[in-house]
Amino acid sequence: RADGSLDGRIITGNGDVTLKNLYITGRSDQNAQTSYQPIQMDANNSTFIIDNCVIERSNFALIAWTGKNNKIFVTNNKFRNLVGQPSTQQWEGRGISIWADADTVIVENNTFFNVHFTPFQLEGGAGKYIRFNHNTLVNIGRQVNQASWLREAYFTNTLIVNGFWQGE
Repeated sequence: RADGSLDGRIITGNGDVTLKNLYITGRSDQNAQTSYQPIQMDANNSTFIIDNCVIERSNFALIAWTGKNNKIFVTNNKFRNLVGQPSTQQWEGRGISIWADADTVIVENNTFFNVHFTPFQLEGGAGKYIRFNHNTLVNIGRQVNQASWLREAYFTNTLIVNGFWQGE
């Protein structure tokens, strides 16, 4: 920033974003946690592709979507060790974190391993079309998914090992 302070973000998505073949961590080289949502997609009516990435070590959510009516494609990724250290709240550790109405969300062929809260969260908005297909979930801390308003949703062909599904 102009005043010399840091905003704590790695990326702010103000339009279409594609992240491919990346290793993304929520910790510094000194193992300190970075900001709450270091990658935040604020754009509306945009397309986001997250493909073949390793996403790990975060205290809340490494990637969050706050813009409305987006098309989100999350494929072939490994989400791992999404646990606060030290843990500060029960809601930390999210794989996919969406905070507004979504047009399309496709989550396919991903692995979620050691996720403290939930692999998939769409909260504060509605999902028009959701497809959560062919994923592997291992050691899930609180819920397999956290979503309130899904218009057309398919959760299929997913292997869950040591999962936790809390109805609220």
